[in-house]
Amino acid sequence: MFVIVGKEIIALPDGQPGQILQTDGNGNLSWASVSDRTNNSGWFYVDRGDPNNYDFRFGYTPQNWIPIQDAQYHELDLSSIVPIGAKRVRLNFVLRATSSLRTFVFRKKGQQNPYNVDGITTQAANVHCRHNVEVNLDNTRIIEYYATAGSSIDMVCIAVVGWWV
Repeated sequence: MFVIVGKEIIALPDGQPGQILQTDGNGNLSWASVSDRTNNSGWFYVDRGDPNNYDFRFGYTPQNWIPIQDAQYHELDLSSIVPIGAKRVRLNFVLRATSSLRTFVFRKKGQQNPYNVDGITTQAANVHCRHNVEVNLDNTRIIEYYATAGSSIDMVCIAVVGWWV
């Protein structure tokens, strides 16, 4: 496994299931048991740090993603950002639409019922709405999003803030 730390690329032996990557504060990385870090009290939250841009950008430069707006759920792959073993992810996202009552929500991949989703419905046109959501993950680290049908959502920016292991 290779990890980027600052401007360096460091080679590490692969971790095992139930382990997380930790730092000693001096730039030295090592694998630790999740149970050692959580004291068997539950999941351990990993703060991603300070990303220099949104991971997914639509209507924001440089644009790198176009959400499908058809009132159906579509996949959003987080596996290049969120590590294997993560159980839940925290996202910060911004939404803007040219009309009110436009909805953008997230859910765990494969979830069928609408009662455990989180997102935003715009209350007015052309207003930036910001929200943090937490979405449970399966082992693929792919989640699903839903956008109101039409093309009135003209900006969606999503940043992965952290995850639980």
